[in-house]
Amino acid sequence: MVETNFVSSEQAQGASKDAEKTTPKRKVMDVDTKIIATANRGFRQVPADLKSNDLKKAFLLNAAESLADEQLFFGRFMAKAAEVRDELADRKSVTDACTERGIDLLDLATHVVFMGKTKTQQVLKYGIGEKSPIYNQLYLFGDRFLPDDPQDFVSKSWKPSEHPRKKTVESAS
Repeated sequence: MVETNFVSSEQAQGASKDAEKTTPKRKVMDVDTKIIATANRGFRQVPADLKSNDLKKAFLLNAAESLADEQLFFGRFMAKAAEVRDELADRKSVTDACTERGIDLLDLATHVVFMGKTKTQQVLKYGIGEKSPIYNQLYLFGDRFLPDDPQDFVSKSWKPSEHPRKKTVESAS
């Protein structure tokens, strides 16, 4: 005699709900987040003594070359940086610390956005004080690594080290 096991529809639904609970949902990243993550991942692999803003720009440009329009990506990246700058500018402790260290808020914001979405959220939550994930790295963010003009972003000849920004703190307008 052949024995068959039948499963009721309620049991089948319960099993599928259990499977949904244990199966992690994959987060879908937008293209910009993927490019930033790729550039940041590569940059983190470089030994500390070889890191520079020229190299950081090169990693970001290299990751963005897969896009049809790198200048459009640059515009979106800088728009995110401007949003971060505006949020940081609302905190007196951040503007005071930047003024004290001679760090331009937009330069700081571009470095923070380059570090990725999670670090950006942490910096927006904790500021740049001792609880911030970037507190011990602030000295690295005093110089710019991206140009003001999208044309210069795609230019391989534009080097951050040759174009220092005047050391002032921009106010959010």
